[in-house]
Order: sequence, then structure tokens, then C-alpha cells
Amino acid sequence: MKLIRIEHIGIVVRNLDETIKLYKDTFGLKLDAVENLEKHKVKIALFPVGGSLIELIEDQDPHGDYSKFISEKGEGIHHICFQVEGIAKTLAELKNVGIRLLNEEPILGHQNSKIAFLDPSGTHNVLIELCEKAETKGGR
Repeated sequence: MKLIRIEHIGIVVRNLDETIKLYKDTFGLKLDAVENLEKHKVKIALFPVGGSLIELIEDQDPHGDYSKFISEKGEGIHHICFQVEGIAKTLAELKNVGIRLLNEEPILGHQNSKIAFLDPSGTHNVLIELCEKAETKGGR
């Protein structure tokens, strides 16, 4: 398995527009992208910080997983995402050493990347996302 970097930190928020304003106006971060991921019923905003991203997540489904997270725990850090080389191979390696996977196969995530989540019961209660970036010309 080859971990490349922390790709992003996922933060669940109640109001994406208000939180974008905070990160832009207070912290001086430049908004890279806003995406409506209809398949996942979320809207996200991405802010580059160093070689990583802050991913703000607003659930578009009042009964969705992120809405439940906010109801139970409040807004805050939801997961950490590691960029990997070869996500399918990485998932197979992790499964072989006994790490439980929430996604047996990668799914499509932000910026057309392939993503998968690990079961936090095997990672000391930390939700870990793995990401294989889509091939882009001159991209991150």
C-alpha cells in the first residue's frame, strides 16, 4: 500500500454558504470548487491548504448520514482522507490484513476521484476515506 498524502479533511456543516464565508473571510482561504454530488445527496466546498484540502460537507437529505452525524455530534470533523496509489489494490491489501471495509469497491467521489471508506471499528474509531485522484492535465 502506498499512501501519498492527506488528500482532505472532511468537515460536516449545517449551512455550507455560511461556512464558506467563514473560511474565506476569516481564514483567508481561496475557494477551489463547490460540487453538488447528487448521487451522495451532498453539496461540498473544497479549500486548498498546503498540499491538502478542507472539504466542507452539507447534507442535502434531512435524514441522510451527515444530517444524523450533526444531530448526534454536532458540526465538526467527520473523516480524514488519504490519497493512495491504486485504490483497488489498497482495498484488497487492507481486507487481507483484516481491516473491514465500508466500500468493497471504489465509488465515484469529488472531482471524479475513486473513493472508499474503511470501517472505523478497525481504525480506532476514525473514519478513514481512501482516494485515488482522477487523471487530469496539470491537476493536483
